[in-house]
Amino acid sequence: MKRVLVISFLLCSLFICQGQQTQKLLVSLNKTVHVFFPSEINYTDVGSSDVLFEAKGSILKLAAAVNNFKETNITVITNDNYCYSFIVNYQDDISELNYFISRESGKRIPGDQPVDTLEHKITIRKEVAPVSVWIDSLESLCNKSL
Repeated sequence: MKRVLVISFLLCSLFICQGQQTQKLLVSLNKTVHVFFPSEINYTDVGSSDVLFEAKGSILKLAAAVNNFKETNITVITNDNYCYSFIVNYQDDISELNYFISRESGKRIPGDQPVDTLEHKITIRKEVAPVSVWIDSLESLCNKSL
């Protein structure tokens, strides 16, 4: 039974995320890029140390630490429980220095409490509803997506 639930969860996740396009950000060694979010940033994770970042309020500042780094990603969670994901690439000369992110480009994380870290998010989910409720919700969402 657990195997069926795990497989169902993975398949549903694939269908849910399939239509979502991840925005691409270009950074360079000689210019700083700013990403403006609709609310304050609580959590940021950059997939590589080749990208330097600083989060202050609702602004994420990015720059390349090295030339021609391999493609990486950034995940940002804001204090209103929205998660935003980006693909980051290096380019020598960039023209786009500011990115303005709309709330609609993020995904809402279930729960009423603000999410500070991914570990905290897991704890909140355990407190909000039993696992069976999450599985039922996920299955109903998947059925709507198909």
